[in-house]
Formats: sequence, C-alpha cells, structure tokens
Amino acid sequence: MDKRIFATIFATIIAVILAGQILAYVPLYHSSADAWRNDDCSIGYSVDTNASSVYTASLFGGVDTYSIERVLIYYDPEYPAHHSDKYLEDKIMLTVSELRLRNSPETTVVNAEYTKETLLHEIESGTYRTALLMMTGVFPDTIYNGTADSPIVNWLKGGGVLYWLGDIIGTYVACRGESILSQQYGYGEVFFGSPDCVIASGKINYASDPSPDSDVASSLGISYNITTFGINTRYLEQYISIGYTKDGYDSLVLTKFHSGEGMIAIFGGDASSDAAPTLAQTVCSMVNYSTSLIHTERGTITMGTACGLIQDTGGTVCIYICIGTPLVTYARSFNIGKA
Repeated sequence: MDKRIFATIFATIIAVILAGQILAYVPLYHSSADAWRNDDCSIGYSVDTNASSVYTASLFGGVDTYSIERVLIYYDPEYPAHHSDKYLEDKIMLTVSELRLRNSPETTVVNAEYTKETLLHEIESGTYRTALLMMTGVFPDTIYNGTADSPIVNWLKGGGVLYWLGDIIGTYVACRGESILSQQYGYGEVFFGSPDCVIASGKINYASDPSPDSDVASSLGISYNITTFGINTRYLEQYISIGYTKDGYDSLVLTKFHSGEGMIAIFGGDASSDAAPTLAQTVCSMVNYSTSLIHTERGTITMGTACGLIQDTGGTVCIYICIGTPLVTYARSFNIGKA
C-alpha cells in the first residue's frame, strides 16, 4: 500500500477515535435557567438549552417555611435493611443522579453514626438546614429507639425535614450487625399524634383518583400512585397531598410534624427506580406542607432561549423551572424573597 494512502487512513482513524473521546467527555446537552423579580409587579424567567424540549415554569407560594442547605441520604451496610446492599446502592446512586439533574443542595450519603451526630448538632444549635432522606424503610437505633424521646423525633420537633419511603414509618429499628426489631404499635402516635391506622397496613396497593392538591403534582409532572404505606390525611391538620388516593390513603403526603416545627414527607412505596425521579422532584422544588401553586406556564424551546413573565403576588415565592417531560434533563428552583 502507498505510504501516503496508509498515512491518510491512519490519520482518519485517529480523528474518529479522538472525536469519539470528545463526545464521551463533553455533555451532549447543555441547559440553564434564571429567574428574577421585576419592578412592574412581575417575575421574569429565562430558559436556555441547545436541544429541543418542553419546559415548565411553576410559581409556588408558602415556600419560606424551611431553608435547606444540604441533603443527607442515610445508608449504612453495617445495619440491616429490608433490601440487599446492592439494591439500595443502585437506587441511592440513581436518586443522587436525579437530585443533581435538578441542582439540589449539597447531597451526601451518610452512615448511622454521622446521621445521629448531624441531628444532635442541629438540635443543640437550634439551626435546622438539613433534609434527611430515609430510603431503607428502617431507622437505625442511633436515631430512633421506638419512643418519642429519640433523636429523630426531637429533631423533627425543632424543625428537621424528613423524607421517608420503604415501609411503615416507625415500625422497624435496625441494630448494628444484628437483626431488625419490630414495633407493633404506637408508631402512629410518635410520628403523627394519631392512631396507627393513620398509615396503610403495607398491603400492595395503587390509587387512581387524584389527591386534593393534584394541581401541585401536575405542575411538577408527578404521577406517583403507590399507597402501600400511604397516609390517611383525615388524621392530619397541616398538610398537602400531591399524589393519588384510594380507600382513604394517599400516596404522597407532606405534613407538618404534629408536635413541632418540622416536616415529614411520606411516600407510599419503597425505594424503587420509579420513586427516584419523584423523590428528587419533591425535594428540589422546595414544596412543603404549606405550599400552594400560584401559576404554571408550559412551552417548547428549540436550541435557544425562551423567556416569560408571571404576575407577581408579592411575598416570598419560589419558581421551579423544569426542562423535559416526563424525562427531566434539567431543573432548578429559585427562591425569590419578599418584594
């Protein structure tokens, strides 16, 4: 073969390899967003992407109850759980990925001892800036002993924010290197100030009727309908229900802690792959038990920038911008202070 031809072929192969490496390390999609308050009683926003996609911009009120600066996900392989380590590791990794897509606060996976230290520090300092995600369906005994005098309960009284899924909250306690202890009754009173029947029995169930605050769910693209460990909201006072309901039990409820300032978000299923996007959307949108939807706008963007204006209602509001439905490729929450 002619050396010049060989050199040309070789150069072409190298160019193809390099191009592949560049594509492997450079993101194919880039998106960003921004939001601000104008002087003309409006809130402006912009969405930018180098792809073609749909987007939503949702304005929420009642979002200034909590100020979350970091997200902790509990996982400790030295403590037993309802699922295998491999299962939980996969689902936690997926959840972390979904949180990062949505520009969540700093997110860290922590063990039982670190979780206890964090809760006790916030209780002592009186400053609550952490959201705790419990995906194992079991509390470690470092933070819960089956009574109302537990670190997790005292933390919720002060203002902690807990996201729970995986089983009936408060019924199981894990001891290091040992078995899981079961609490047969009293968990409803500890966490909700209500009878144990406030929580569904654990029988696999799916709901089809939208819950009362389905407008919030719709604006976030949430369609979570598992009520296996759902909540009966007739026992609650301050809450929103943004999933589905069946036989009195709702699939996704955010409620104020009954004897304090904190919040519990209860998901009616376990840590499945389907739960990860909903969990991330709930956390990153900053919705809580007092949130209300003010307005939602939807649009389509094609390799460029889209801008919009929403009527300002005053006060502290949050605008949550989300690109991609149902598969989210980017989202971000903007907390806009009082006018």
